[in-house]
Amino acid sequence: ERAELADISEPATAREAAVVGARTRQRLRGDPVSQGQQPMLVPVELQQEHEVQSLLDAVCGVIHNPMAGETHAAARGRGATMNGKPIRVSQATLPEHSRIGLGFSYRRERKLHVAAVDRLLARQCEYSRLGSGALGMAHVADGRFEGYFEPHINSWDVAAGLVIVREAGGFTNDFFARDGLTRGNPILAGAPGLREFLESTLGDLMEPGI
Repeated sequence: ERAELADISEPATAREAAVVGARTRQRLRGDPVSQGQQPMLVPVELQQEHEVQSLLDAVCGVIHNPMAGETHAAARGRGATMNGKPIRVSQATLPEHSRIGLGFSYRRERKLHVAAVDRLLARQCEYSRLGSGALGMAHVADGRFEGYFEPHINSWDVAAGLVIVREAGGFTNDFFARDGLTRGNPILAGAPGLREFLESTLGDLMEPGI
């Protein structure tokens, strides 16, 4: 199907344009630029809902970091890029050679974040906290992080990163399950060589969305 999408070259504001195809509903979402904090990020994603199967997923996404001059982008089946050049996730397979991005939200108990840090360090695995789920996912896609975990994140902060990570060869959990679009969910994403480690180490810290 063909659809006309909103122009995302306008100054970044919260915006949403809905377009209708023959059998699908598509939605273009953009998150406002953060004010007074660095880095400033503009994640934008196109979500597609298949009415027959009642499935929702991100089909293309862009994460723009103007402070670093980096734009990560991907579309389903077309690969992922940073500033127009192809990117791939890390090929690491050992926790002690890895760095995991961690996010934190007061919508979840603090003990979940503390447990994540403790478990990673117990396996000699480094971690970083950037304060941006979108940027954390971008860093997984381009190989700077081997994984990203956050016990709860809103869809507008992570949906673009889902397709970018997958198209770069990584994995993600089923974020849109249990109404993740409107209520948010945990996110676990990473390089395929660390999937078993990440799921066994952090998987039980993932709680249903609220």
